[in-house]
Amino acid sequence: PTVDCGSLLRDDLAPRTAALDDLRDAIVTRGFFYCAGVGELFNESYIASMYNFSRRAHALPPAVKRRHSRPHGGYTGPDAGVLGNVHELGKLPSLRAWDYSREPNAFVAAQCAGSPASAGGSGGGDEGG
Repeated sequence: PTVDCGSLLRDDLAPRTAALDDLRDAIVTRGFFYCAGVGELFNESYIASMYNFSRRAHALPPAVKRRHSRPHGGYTGPDAGVLGNVHELGKLPSLRAWDYSREPNAFVAAQCAGSPASAGGSGGGDEGG
């Protein structure tokens, strides 16, 4: 869905309220939204820098990402606190984006190639950055 986020910056309460309602609905029901009406704030250069940052963040090794993750995930949506299916007694489910890839095994193979852990080491050395 597309949300007119430019309305959030206006002084008029009615468009701001409508935009907030649209924003909440988009996030709760879809999990994402397209932000419209903010071209003057988010120009092409800024957007390109965000894509670049995102690519760099996703390319970090899992050990680096783990240092910045919350112990039991970070999602705090309407179902926060509801655990997924667990198949081992005493274990909490763990669904982290970097554990999965659109191409089977591509991420794991790329991350494990030449890593200390794949060679039987502890993985406790310099973790990039």
